Amino acid sequence: MAKHPWLTKRGDTYYVRARVPQDLIDALKRDEIKYSLRTKCPKAALAKVRTEAAKIEAEFAAHRSAQNTTTLNSETTESCATQRPGLRPQELQKICDDHYQRVIDDDFNWRADITEKAAADDDGFRHGQYIAHPTTEWYQLYCGDLDRNEKLLLCFEDQLEQRLNALETALATADCASHVGLSRDALGKYGVAHDPDDIRRLTRKLLEAERAALVAIRDRDQTRYDTIVARYATEPATKAAAPSAASSSDPGPLLDSLVEDFLAEERASGLVQATLQKERAVFAEFVDVAGNKA
Repeated sequence: MAKHPWLTKRGDTYYVRARVPQDLIDALKRDEIKYSLRTKCPKAALAKVRTEAAKIEAEFAAHRSAQNTTTLNSETTESCATQRPGLRPQELQKICDDHYQRVIDDDFNWRADITEKAAADDDGFRHGQYIAHPTTEWYQLYCGDLDRNEKLLLCFEDQLEQRLNALETALATADCASHVGLSRDALGKYGVAHDPDDIRRLTRKLLEAERAALVAIRDRDQTRYDTIVARYATEPATKAAAPSAASSSDPGPLLDSLVEDFLAEERASGLVQATLQKERAVFAEFVDVAGNKA
C-alpha cells in the first residue's frame, strides 16, 4: 500500500503529523500539526490522511495569502526611488552561502534537540512524540534490533528525504511561495528594489542552496546509514516470524520479487529517483548475501 509522508502511528492508532513551513510558524504559533485520525485501519488511515492533508495545505495557503496581501508590484514610488535595481553577483552569492550555512546549522540544532528529548523520554521517542519513525517495511522489521542512536539516524534520514522531495517538487513546479519572504528580506537588507523577476530568481537560488545543503548532510551521514543497513542485511531480525507447518508447502514470493513490489510502492509515494536507486543497490546486496529465496 502506498504511504503518505504525513501519516504516522502511535500504538494502534494512526495520526496525521505535518511540519509547519518555516515562514508560517509565527502565524500558526507552532512548528507542527498533529492529531488523531481515529482509526486503526491502515487503508482507512491513508484515505483520511489524504483528506486532512488537503485541508492543512489549504490552511497554509490561506495564511500565506494573508501574509502577502501586498503584491510583488506594490512598492511605492518613493521607496523605489531610494532603492537600486538588482543584486550584484557577489551579493547574490553571499545570500545563498548564508542560507546554505543556516540550513546546516538549523539541522544540527534540530537534531540535538530531538536527541536530548529522546534520551530523556525513550518511551515518548518510541511512540513518535518527538519525530516520526520511518514507515518502511525494513524499518518495521528491524526496529526492535536497533539501538536508540541508530533509530534516530534512520528517523533523521527519513525526514531529510521528505524535505528533499518537497524541494525537488518546488523547483520542478516553480512553487516558490515558501521562500518568497526570505528573498524579500534579503533584498531589503541590501537596499534593492523588490522587482518581481528579481524575487523569483533569488528565490530559486535559495531553494537550490537549501537543496545543496540537505544533500551535503545526507552525504555526510551516508556511510553510517549504509553501515547499519549492511550489518542487519547479514543478521536475521529477532522479530522475524518462523515459518509454520501450514505455510511450508507454499514458500511465497522470492526476495527479489518482494523488493520490486516495495520499490514500486516507494516510487508511487513520490520518492525521488536517486533515492530509489540507492535503495535498490542496498536490497540487491541483501539478496546476494541472503540468497534469492522465499
